[in-house]
Amino acid sequence: MNIKKHTDLVKEIVEIANFIPLEQTLQLYKFALILKSQASSHEEVSDNINIDEELWKAQFAKTSDDKLANLVKLVETEIDKGATMPMFNKNGDFIECQ
Repeated sequence: MNIKKHTDLVKEIVEIANFIPLEQTLQLYKFALILKSQASSHEEVSDNINIDEELWKAQFAKTSDDKLANLVKLVETEIDKGATMPMFNKNGDFIECQ
């Protein structure tokens, strides 16, 4: 597959926009805006995930192993008693809390 340079792709997009009717050019523009917003959203999400991971690492570093072990025991007790709710149905779809 021949990978084109960014500038070449931009030129080809301009050629396409000049060739197609105005209504389709508007659709192309709107689609490009969607792609642009998703790109910045992905970067923001990635940044937020990295920040969140660092906060969790710091929190776990401050928490003693005994406290974590006790938390695990509490969770296992709730599961054993059937006091938890499933997160997914039999089809694997997420179940919203009701």
